[in-house]
Amino acid sequence: MNTSQQIKAKKCAICSKNFTPYKSTDRVCSYACSNKHQDQKAEEKKKRDQDREKKAQEFHNVLTYWYNRYIRLRDRGKDCITCTTSLGWDVSKYDAGHRFSVGAYPELRYQVLNVNGQCKKCNQDKKGNYEIYALRLPDRIGQDQYNDLILLKNIPRKYSEYELKALILKYKKLCKTLTSDI
Repeated sequence: MNTSQQIKAKKCAICSKNFTPYKSTDRVCSYACSNKHQDQKAEEKKKRDQDREKKAQEFHNVLTYWYNRYIRLRDRGKDCITCTTSLGWDVSKYDAGHRFSVGAYPELRYQVLNVNGQCKKCNQDKKGNYEIYALRLPDRIGQDQYNDLILLKNIPRKYSEYELKALILKYKKLCKTLTSDI
């Protein structure tokens, strides 16, 4: 630094005292204020990250609504994948059941091969009835697609905000198409 240049006095970002900084980029007057400043920065970053997670969770919630609605509309009139009870035409009377659970395999949450109409008794009371689901799914989607689904469950997948928005629009349009066919 050129010794002929004087560094102007600044006001501490934490305690508001006037101080002469060692470098022109200094924002705080002491180590104690520096520690407080670092803590504030960490809190701000944590809050930003939480807001970002909350925003992503909101997109997942909206997408889950439209995706499950699409599955129910697609499978209306078919039989339950596990107990072969007729699902009927009232989409509120049955669920969109996942072969590989969302908790264990979040990468398959929006994979249409993994989700089929399932009566509430099998999906909720019998917790998905996974053993029978595994036996009947290849018959419904084909053995090759079932094998592809097995391979997909081991590939990590995280959706960007853009992808979530695109999927929301896709399933809204599909739901509109399926409801207009009634």
